[in-house]
Amino acid sequence: MATTSVIVEIFIIGFFASVWIFLFCVRFSLLDPESLRQLAGKFEPSTQILIASALFYQLGVLMNRISHRVTKHFAQTEYRNEIIPNVVYEQIKAKVQQDGSEEVSKSLTLNLSFVRLTRAGFINFSPCWVFKADE
Repeated sequence: MATTSVIVEIFIIGFFASVWIFLFCVRFSLLDPESLRQLAGKFEPSTQILIASALFYQLGVLMNRISHRVTKHFAQTEYRNEIIPNVVYEQIKAKVQQDGSEEVSKSLTLNLSFVRLTRAGFINFSPCWVFKADE
């Protein structure tokens, strides 16, 4: 179940990344929607779904990695550093995941899902603050 939820999260992140990229390309005339529609018409619907799914998944993996790298250095570092002073956070996390109860593990997995979707959403929609629709 945990693997399925991670895959779904990656698809969601990738979907929103593709929406942002599409809107960015249309806004700056890098892509013509009519040409894209004609190109999509050359493929069967099942092939279109397969291509879109592959694109969403790959963009999701990429955006998840980018958002993790961008937010890791400033997101909740004061909390992570206060857990056990002078001990690396990853060591503490590994110990909890190995020896923690099933409830703790489920709680951490759920929390990670929220964090993953939130940080990817933050990074996905940050260009909206930079490029206003009026300009």
